[in-house]
Amino acid sequence: MVITTSLSNHTLYACKTKAERYVLITWSSLALTVNLVGNLVILLAIRRKAITLDKVSVTLIQNIAVSDILMALSTILPTLVSLIADRWVFGDTVCYIQHYLYPLVITSALLLICALHVSKLVCLAFPLWSIGWSKRAANCIAVVIWIIACIIPIVQLCVDKTSVTFDYRLYRCHFVHRAPVWRWFHPLLMACIIGIPNFIVFVTTIALLIFVYRKRGTVTVQGALTSLYIGLAYLLSFGPHAINQTIITKLYPNMNRSTRGFLFVFYTRFAFFIPFLNGMSNFFIYMISLKSFGEFVEKLILGPLRTKLGSTRTSVRVILSGIAEDNDATVAQ
Repeated sequence: MVITTSLSNHTLYACKTKAERYVLITWSSLALTVNLVGNLVILLAIRRKAITLDKVSVTLIQNIAVSDILMALSTILPTLVSLIADRWVFGDTVCYIQHYLYPLVITSALLLICALHVSKLVCLAFPLWSIGWSKRAANCIAVVIWIIACIIPIVQLCVDKTSVTFDYRLYRCHFVHRAPVWRWFHPLLMACIIGIPNFIVFVTTIALLIFVYRKRGTVTVQGALTSLYIGLAYLLSFGPHAINQTIITKLYPNMNRSTRGFLFVFYTRFAFFIPFLNGMSNFFIYMISLKSFGEFVEKLILGPLRTKLGSTRTSVRVILSGIAEDNDATVAQ
């Protein structure tokens, strides 16, 4: 059974105004729609070989899209429904499933982006060596990443599987670290699985930024530019969350009540909702950085849309012309 904590208190931690809740509903609806549609288009483009990058990059991009879709279904959708209902409506079982999938998809996205950056830098530094990378090697990398991403939810299940509560700050289920072992084990786990990969993403993003700046205008910059944009979007999306989890929570005891209350509720809410941007952004990143993907989307969506609009304009002109002719005939009579 899901436990009840102070975070489950509607009066203390729910949205104070309807306007605030409607803003979050709008943001979550937009994130869910763009995430699902955009990432399904990405998977379709990969299936039709419309993303022309090396095998490792394509495989990692494919897994990032799968991770983003899982984020949409396991986190954004339940959050949206909870915001609309202003409470949790799915029951205890779904609450557990929703939480234990959350660290899996968050960690997998981080590790996949980290692997994408490292592989791209290796390709740039040792182009002849990277040519021999096979599809099988890329799949092995992805499988290892998903296995590592399972460590946090598995450890939480083993240590204290019932420590899940509905958090009105986040409008979704959240793990509460109640067991004494978490005092030292949680920082260690975060440092190894989250902290080090985040640092690698940050460093490799800077390295890719330097490479793109020096090689701008050349053909070799396309894949590096895609990886760079993905890394920047990730840092923008998860930066507030990382700051909240590593710095701000440690400063709570030294803050006055009003500052601590603002950061504990409103900043935490912002830090947990802004990561929705990560799953939305990749579609647009590929549109502007990958010519082949842009052409695929134009052929798949924009081309038929232009044809439809053209047909609509023609129909409107015919109707207007008919009306004008009828009016002229009436005047003549």
